[in-house]
Amino acid sequence: MTVLEVIGLNYSFGKQPVLDDISLTLEKGDITGLIGNNGAGKTTLMKLISGILERTNGTIDLKTQTVGALIEAPALYPNMTVEANLKFYCRLYHKDYSLIDCYKEDLEVATYLKRKASKLSLGMKQRVGLFIALIASDEFILLDEPTNGLDPNGINSLLALIERLAKNHGLTFIISSHILSNLEQVCTKKLFVEESQIDLFGR
Repeated sequence: MTVLEVIGLNYSFGKQPVLDDISLTLEKGDITGLIGNNGAGKTTLMKLISGILERTNGTIDLKTQTVGALIEAPALYPNMTVEANLKFYCRLYHKDYSLIDCYKEDLEVATYLKRKASKLSLGMKQRVGLFIALIASDEFILLDEPTNGLDPNGINSLLALIERLAKNHGLTFIISSHILSNLEQVCTKKLFVEESQIDLFGR
């Protein structure tokens, strides 16, 4: 099942092209790595897909009803507990609180639900950010540089979690990074962004 189809997408900042004639197709359950140097256009592409930015021209055909995104840092209220933050986003996206119980073990946040967000490690914050994206959409999730700042164990743990969610729940992911080795172990597809162009490779 096709989740996303992009055809002839262009985007510019002023007269500077950022993305030029981008076309790609993603299938349900794909984990797609979006790899490129800082400033290559990875975040811009994610913002266009999620609707944060409006495309210059071209087509973005999102086949799912919703899309969840963790772009830049997780938006957490520092003086609220993890559980209170998750409940806030459940209300925001009109989801039942039972979703927290459904996924808290899968996302390995059960042990710190009562902890204030300000007391979380970076790895914990990334898991909660992923949880919030999952509350927004249990179909298609965009993660912008989620491994930034994590140690090797934290990277492996987060990627293993993403792989389980794709396999067990049929979620589709786009994950960006400027380091190929951070994503290579889990990606089913790799998109290389360079000079406003994208090259697509299978695993």
